[in-house]
Amino acid sequence: MFKKTLLLLLAGATLAGTELKITRTPASGVCKLQEESVFTVHYSKASGKSITVVFSGNGTPEKIIQPISDPDGSFTLKRTMNVPGSLICEAETHGAKKAVSGTVFAPEKITAISPAPADFDKFWQDELTKLDAVKPVAKLELAKDQPKGVTVYDVTIPCVGNAPVKATLGIPEGNRKWPIEVTFHGAGVGSSRMLWKAKRLQRILFDINAHGIENLKDNAYYAAQRKKFRNYSYWGIESRDSIYFKNMILRAVQGLRFIKTIPQWDKRNLIVSGGSQGGFQAIAATALEPGASCLIALVPAVCDVNADLAGRLLSWPRFPAASNYHPVKSRVATTYIDGANFARKIKVPKVLISAGAKDTTSLPSSVCAAYNVIPSAGKKLIIRPENGHEIPPELEKEKENFFWKSIK
Repeated sequence: MFKKTLLLLLAGATLAGTELKITRTPASGVCKLQEESVFTVHYSKASGKSITVVFSGNGTPEKIIQPISDPDGSFTLKRTMNVPGSLICEAETHGAKKAVSGTVFAPEKITAISPAPADFDKFWQDELTKLDAVKPVAKLELAKDQPKGVTVYDVTIPCVGNAPVKATLGIPEGNRKWPIEVTFHGAGVGSSRMLWKAKRLQRILFDINAHGIENLKDNAYYAAQRKKFRNYSYWGIESRDSIYFKNMILRAVQGLRFIKTIPQWDKRNLIVSGGSQGGFQAIAATALEPGASCLIALVPAVCDVNADLAGRLLSWPRFPAASNYHPVKSRVATTYIDGANFARKIKVPKVLISAGAKDTTSLPSSVCAAYNVIPSAGKKLIIRPENGHEIPPELEKEKENFFWKSIK
């Protein structure tokens, strides 16, 4: 049975004093099929202009141009959906920032468009067999800066492909065994994080950067890396063997294999977490490598990669937008790294997934498509009605609470 938790934020969609905002009812951001969702566009200082409203998310986008004669006012638009999915409402006027709202219709009924390929398990088992030949024996170097109460290491672990696993490892001082939290990065290019909070958070932190690049370097190094990895999410999408995310996933698995060998671990609590691209990596890694006790994937990307075939908006990285996208080969290749297909294999006892009702990067429809196939009885979904792709402090607090509730 579908289980969901809705964290209701009743504050306005934007801060007071802005020129344009949207409020939506129901406040939860969730509707049943054929139930009406009411979007009220509030404007000020827009007299003599017009507001463009676009509804998208299922089928052809609907565009409405509303003339404005009153300097302060609002207008209301009602919409519903007959099929499960996300409806995104965007309003824009000259001189005002775009305002966004959204509603998820029947989230428990949303299904991924592409089933896992028939040889999905065999493909990944073959890749894991190749990884078995590369032992996760790490090189640990003390980081130059050491926070009080924590020992931080710069970690290099050999891996398949053309890059090692690169991570930072923070171990709190003291002769005790600790829970471990493994964290993965969202889209972009950067160093693993300096783990100042490991002692305060009462856990070992292991932070893996997405590309196997050097850690804790200067800004010039990462500026050069960002140029090098430009559009990396589209690399190799013509084939399941060359797609860039394949080796990213294998590095994530190798990282989990290593971290389970350290003597400071309590051997019970291994929490794997990430947001956006990091949430996707967390889903894939826990599906392929056993032993995690808890999975936390906030606004995970790279899920339901062929949602456009049903007229739904695509989540990042929106593979069909790539210049090297092949309408047949890439359609198939990307299903081998679809987060929804990994989600079917998750056997982690505690799972937390979050979505933002107005997220246009990781569409809530795609997040729900992955969530709905997770077999874990201990799973929980948070749909935040007034959030997009951001991870606000309130969600971080919810994540932390879930972390401690999962501790054995």
